[in-house]
Amino acid sequence: LSFSWPKGFTLGSRSEKEGAFSQVLKVVGESDDGWKQRILITGMQDASVKEKDPVKLVSDLVKFSYKSGCPKSYSVTDVGEMKLDTGQRAFVFMVGCGITIPVENSEKNKMMTMAVVVKGSADVYSMLWSERSNTDEVPPLAWPVWRRRLDSLLPIQIH
Repeated sequence: LSFSWPKGFTLGSRSEKEGAFSQVLKVVGESDDGWKQRILITGMQDASVKEKDPVKLVSDLVKFSYKSGCPKSYSVTDVGEMKLDTGQRAFVFMVGCGITIPVENSEKNKMMTMAVVVKGSADVYSMLWSERSNTDEVPPLAWPVWRRRLDSLLPIQIH
């Protein structure tokens, strides 16, 4: 997986286990926990081989995790399918929480995420660009703002 690196981001934490990985890109100067914006890259090995529709599976998993974190203020908008320069299918959607349920050592906050899920020949990847705040600063579901962010990641390619 390769993509354009948005200005102002640097590597954060990375995790690997049992055929899956995640890599955080964080805004320079922000911590892995105290972030306002971050991009989470994930990959699932062989998901395209094991699942009938792996893009839907990963999309549904992301949506479910948000819905369970904010059941009363959850919102989702499917932006739609796009085809990458390399021919792979990608699905883009927006998901948000008006108020998230706080986890250990965190505050309640508002969060909006643009998700791009990409199917490779065997693997499935997701790119989740999130913005959160404990005030009203998080942008609403304003597609032009998020479209510029999506454009800054292009071209996304599977190798």
